Amino acid sequence: MNFSDYTALLTQQGNSTRERSVNKLLHDIRELAPTSPSYRSVEINGKPRNLIVNSTFDTTIKGIIAMPGEPLCVGNHVKYCDHDYWVTDASADDGIYAYGKMTACTDVVRFISPHDGSIVEYPTILTNTTKFNTGETPNKRLTLPSGQFSMLLPIDEHTIKLDNGFRFLLDKRKDFPSAYKLTYVDASTYGYDDGLLSIVLLQCALNRETDNIELMIADYYNTYKKPEDKPSLYFDDDLFVRAGGSTKTITPHYDDAVVLPLSFDISMTDEIKKYVVYSVFDNYIQLSVSDNMALIGSFVKVSVTDAAGQHKADTLIKIKGLI
Repeated sequence: MNFSDYTALLTQQGNSTRERSVNKLLHDIRELAPTSPSYRSVEINGKPRNLIVNSTFDTTIKGIIAMPGEPLCVGNHVKYCDHDYWVTDASADDGIYAYGKMTACTDVVRFISPHDGSIVEYPTILTNTTKFNTGETPNKRLTLPSGQFSMLLPIDEHTIKLDNGFRFLLDKRKDFPSAYKLTYVDASTYGYDDGLLSIVLLQCALNRETDNIELMIADYYNTYKKPEDKPSLYFDDDLFVRAGGSTKTITPHYDDAVVLPLSFDISMTDEIKKYVVYSVFDNYIQLSVSDNMALIGSFVKVSVTDAAGQHKADTLIKIKGLI
């Protein structure tokens, strides 16, 4: 072997000791990673990829390592084990590999895009931020008043135009979902790479006139119905009765097309039946609920039909506390 061949052999894996060490490390990762139980097939932004996925003390958060030469960005959507995740923390690719964390999505949100008016849908991470006021987490967080939630959404042409007052429907209960109003948009905390918007939400009233409950889209009907478009028989929105409070009178609205007397049907779960007292009259009902804190958050369903059987309406009356 002559000297030139010897020199070529020495530099085959790199021209310096550092370069040879880096190349050996990259080779070992590519060869050994597929044998690890943590090596998993995933989809990132709809494309098949492989990641090293490690569990953390928080079951909703996974530590992830990308394969050498492959990017990893905050705001990447990851499909892993039939669950949706957003990459919420990611390092720069230092020439070896990029690493970070991904957080499991808890909900799906649908809304009408302020960009082009289309219906868009995103998996999202919804967090009740009330707990951050009670010392339940040691992390440094923005302290928010109770009753508020935070939601993470990817930054794109549809979400970047979301502004204060925009409303969403988010709930596992589909017959009477909770509505939320956007009160603050933080585009900085997760704003690098592809980016995520951290949105602060405040719970607000459901509006049956404008919200499409079947599609779970708030303000689906972008203007209130005209008076002539209202049904002949209907209830006000967000009716409630207080446990331990005074008797509540519930009267539906109706026009001349409705034939009196009205026929009411009141239904509720067996657990609350013994605490609810009601009286039925020709065109209204009266309700009272015993002073029992366990009843708060329950609902009484009221259905009404006119004497001709041509007009019907129903509503859910929420049981609230005295405060």
